Amino acid sequence: MRSFSLKKANNPDQAKALSGHLATQMMLSKVSTHLLQADTENCHHQFNTVLRLLGTFCQADGCFVLQQGKDLQYYLLSQWLHQWKPHTWAPNVGHPVDLPADMASSLASHELFFLNTGTSKRHKQDHGSAFFHPCSSSAVIVPIIKARDILGCLGMESITPDKRWQDGDIKLLRRSAEYFASTMARIQAEQDKHKTEEKYRRLVDKAPLGIFTVNTDGYLSQLNPKMERIIVRLGFDLSRPINMLTRKAFIKSGLAKDLAACLEGKEISPTIRSYTVSRRKTYYFRTHMTALREGDRKITGVQFIVEEITDLYHAQQKLEDSERFLTDVMVSLKAGVVIIDPEDCRILDVNPYAAKLVGLAQDQIAGKICHEFICPQAQGECPLINLGQEMDNSERFLLTSEGSPIPILKSVSRIQHKGKELFLECFTDIRDLKRLLDEQQLDIKTSKGLLSVINGPFPRYTSLKKNLNLFSTAFYLPCQAEGGDHFFIRTMKTPQDNPSFKTLITLKDQSGHQVGCILRSIITDLLHQAILCDAKFVDVGKAMGRLNEQLGQCGFIDPDSFCTAAALCLDHESLSLQYTLCGHPRFILIRNGQAMDVPEGSDRRGMNMPLGFAPGRTFECGEITLQTSDKLIVFTDGLTEMGIGEKGYEEATATLTPLGILSRAQTEKGLDLSDPVEHIVSEMIAVASAFSCLGIKGEEKKQNPDDITVIGLEIEDQGEMIMETWYPRDLEDLQDKIDQFFDLQLKHWRRRAFTNSMRLRICVEEAIVNAWKHGNKQDPNKGIEIHYRWGNDFHLTIEDQGSGFDVSRLPSPCDKSARTAESGRGIFMIRRSACEMHHNDTGTAVYMRLSPRSPFRPAPGGQASTVHNTLPSLWETFKNAISH
Repeated sequence: MRSFSLKKANNPDQAKALSGHLATQMMLSKVSTHLLQADTENCHHQFNTVLRLLGTFCQADGCFVLQQGKDLQYYLLSQWLHQWKPHTWAPNVGHPVDLPADMASSLASHELFFLNTGTSKRHKQDHGSAFFHPCSSSAVIVPIIKARDILGCLGMESITPDKRWQDGDIKLLRRSAEYFASTMARIQAEQDKHKTEEKYRRLVDKAPLGIFTVNTDGYLSQLNPKMERIIVRLGFDLSRPINMLTRKAFIKSGLAKDLAACLEGKEISPTIRSYTVSRRKTYYFRTHMTALREGDRKITGVQFIVEEITDLYHAQQKLEDSERFLTDVMVSLKAGVVIIDPEDCRILDVNPYAAKLVGLAQDQIAGKICHEFICPQAQGECPLINLGQEMDNSERFLLTSEGSPIPILKSVSRIQHKGKELFLECFTDIRDLKRLLDEQQLDIKTSKGLLSVINGPFPRYTSLKKNLNLFSTAFYLPCQAEGGDHFFIRTMKTPQDNPSFKTLITLKDQSGHQVGCILRSIITDLLHQAILCDAKFVDVGKAMGRLNEQLGQCGFIDPDSFCTAAALCLDHESLSLQYTLCGHPRFILIRNGQAMDVPEGSDRRGMNMPLGFAPGRTFECGEITLQTSDKLIVFTDGLTEMGIGEKGYEEATATLTPLGILSRAQTEKGLDLSDPVEHIVSEMIAVASAFSCLGIKGEEKKQNPDDITVIGLEIEDQGEMIMETWYPRDLEDLQDKIDQFFDLQLKHWRRRAFTNSMRLRICVEEAIVNAWKHGNKQDPNKGIEIHYRWGNDFHLTIEDQGSGFDVSRLPSPCDKSARTAESGRGIFMIRRSACEMHHNDTGTAVYMRLSPRSPFRPAPGGQASTVHNTLPSLWETFKNAISH
């Protein structure tokens, strides 16, 4: 090493430089010594000593170290300040430091920085660019770099604003930054190692498994908390050494033998061991042991991982017992069970009963492809795998070894076995059951009658607020003897402090036909009626959701027998109509002569899946507000499917939409949308029926592809009555007035397609003559008030000014004593002609209502008939019975 002598330097400047160089080398040696002594715990003390040496040597008022964090923010790691320096900008140790953007950018580029602020002008430095800082000081800052990574920066500052830093000071600062880089990297590595070890220790302490080590002498050491609890539970005292090679319990369980073998370097596989405590309770553990080795591969001990499996062991024993029990059950079960691999449709196993039905031994069936062996379906036509069907109590066929089919009731479940999905098919021979059903067939008319009793009569008029009524009518045309369409209309009272009334209209389309379909309809409506008795299900969405849930729970609805439904709930006071459509077509709203779908267009409000498809599903609702004279038409999809399958299919699909049918009726039949809703519905069905026969020669009508049900509703104002007062002079004058009145009303009668005008003549003539003759006693000074209104029905009220009479005491003209009487038959004839008739309390007024079709006369053949339910509701009868 070259040495320098100050005496040999002839030039004073050279001597001064040599002296400064030696002093710098000595200072760097001291810096290196102190930084080498720095560790994780005393690094700040050593850093502060180094900063003090640098500040004193370079005549600085303060030195500092900033560390760069993971967020690229700089933090004050350590600082030294001269005791008299009024330090105004550096934060406390550990606090973040905000650096100017150009300073942070330059540090990232490994550049040197000068800070020079104050009132004096900025002096240009030869070693970097100067910038201003908010404090009245000057500073020089160098980056601390390790392997091209910025660890932080090292700086010196002076209270003198325009201080010029010497080259030796800057070189010393740079070299010191290199020592700081090595020290900070080493400390960071130690800290990371300590964090890793601490993290591992916490992981071991919190592990759900017992972990401990055993030294070469067999003594336990380094137990985690879980293992300590296990050792204490087994009755060992942790305050004394435990040797696993000599304890009898470990020798008896074979653990000591395996431990000795592991210490000799042998591989020991995981083993289940038992240990019985003094109270005769046995614990079971799964142990795994691994030899611990040093660098020269010398074994220093064994690490144990212990998992307590007492509950799992007992559960496994129970499972094995259950498997043996299930095997016995499968052998003795009087039902067929087949396990199939869905990947290749190969039969994996069958029980003896199934093998007996097929007519082969079990080993002759296992391994075969099910298609065309025991299943009549061809390859690639499996209902479950290829067609996406679900089987749950479905009627199918089983092929015997001779190829003959056996009718079975079959269900299929998906099960998991060893991580693989399999099909578990269970079936029952139903040959005897089918024979029994053939012998005891249910009468379809009886079933339909039972459904009518359950749902009861629907009200033709329901009173709403003030003078408003809700009119309702229904047209029904089954495609076979009877079908799956069913509906009911029911008024409910809300259970609030200020109760209100709501009317529910529900129309359902049960899939299928004949008896089975009607029986499912009976169950569906029974469940629905029961749900509506619970006050919290007044909301139609909640009610239909609950009905869907109940249908799924009762298990009689399967993918082949779903149910669509339309449910509408009208609030009597606000006329707000809440609706939900469960797989059902939209309904029609006619307002101010304009017809529209509800919901309109692409709007999906209130539209849901059919009932029985998705158990537990929430049903959404839509809502509209009705007005006076609004008409609603609700129908099943049979109305729009009448043309399907005929030559006119393309035209039918374009025309047989609800609005298309209305438009066609307006064009061909001159239908006015301001007409009563019953007349509109009747014309719609007539148009659809006629259109469905397109392309058919020599055939007047065709079989409907589906049942057709249409419900018409209208908000009527019963206050829109026309009143006339007559004062007839005599019978001849009265007859003239009756004839004029009848002729005027007959025009409306015919235009609205009312049938049998004789009914109108009888009601008008008999009521008015009775009022003049028996009420007013033919007094010309007493008037006869006539109130009438045309709506869906003709409403007529005749009131006299007489003293009245007791209607209940009126003799029947059918009695023998009254058959020869000259009078007394008028009221009897009115009752036979009108659909509804009643008197007021005093007997001075009679109210009559006449519908378009007489309830005593069936509709013409081939046309949809108006439904007039007259039977009482079975549900209402049952509810009243249990309430009393």
